[in-house]
Amino acid sequence: KGHTLRKATHRSPEQADQVQLNLVSGEGIDAALQDADAAFLMAPPGYTAQDKLLKPFIVAAQKHQLKRIVLMTAMGADAVEASPMRQAEIALENSGLNYAIIRPNWFMQNFNTYWLQGILDKGVIALPTGEAAGSFIDARDIGAVAATLLDSQNQTLLNQAYNLTGAESLTHDEVAAILTRVTGKAIRYEDTAPAQVKSNLLAAGLPEDYADFMLMILDAFKQGYSSAITTAVKDVTGQAPIAFKTYAKDYAEAYQSPAITRG
Repeated sequence: KGHTLRKATHRSPEQADQVQLNLVSGEGIDAALQDADAAFLMAPPGYTAQDKLLKPFIVAAQKHQLKRIVLMTAMGADAVEASPMRQAEIALENSGLNYAIIRPNWFMQNFNTYWLQGILDKGVIALPTGEAAGSFIDARDIGAVAATLLDSQNQTLLNQAYNLTGAESLTHDEVAAILTRVTGKAIRYEDTAPAQVKSNLLAAGLPEDYADFMLMILDAFKQGYSSAITTAVKDVTGQAPIAFKTYAKDYAEAYQSPAITRG
């Protein structure tokens, strides 16, 4: 859209349009916001005290007089007022800045990232979610919503929160069936005990408190809290959300492995 963008990274910048920013230490916040008009903000994964990471950025944004902030939390973040994500939202709501909060549901891309190893090794999606359904959303739709909210001249879109979902709600059995049809690989869902899932998460390198956080929100999925469908993606962007079948086709190559054969 012709804007000059500054991309934050916790690593040493390798490109001219990057700036080093560490939300854990607070280092680089002022440099990141210097002469900025707007910012997209989210907590890095692996940290449960999201408010402690995000509040200093919001305070700095006030000092730099940003025109708007788009904050990404998660669907359900507003269920408990004392939760860290909700506290970050409240800090932004009370900041006096123009804002938009986006709360996406579970990402479709989790299947080709977080859950991929189990699929490649055993052809299994191993999660403790029972037969519950979720309105999974493609991360590309989340990006489109965020970009629209950062750029839009429609002021009625600002100073509110959006629960972002896909257009359909699927069980993990249905997800596995779609992936099987599209990729030609035998992929199934296996309802897995939380203790085993925690062991898998710890083995993958997640901190224990974040593994426990993941189990908490997976249990919320099992209880049916991730099944709701909203029209927020189309309301903001004017485009219908990407279907899971389309996601599966676009990312089919990620699932190719000789370890999985149709059985």
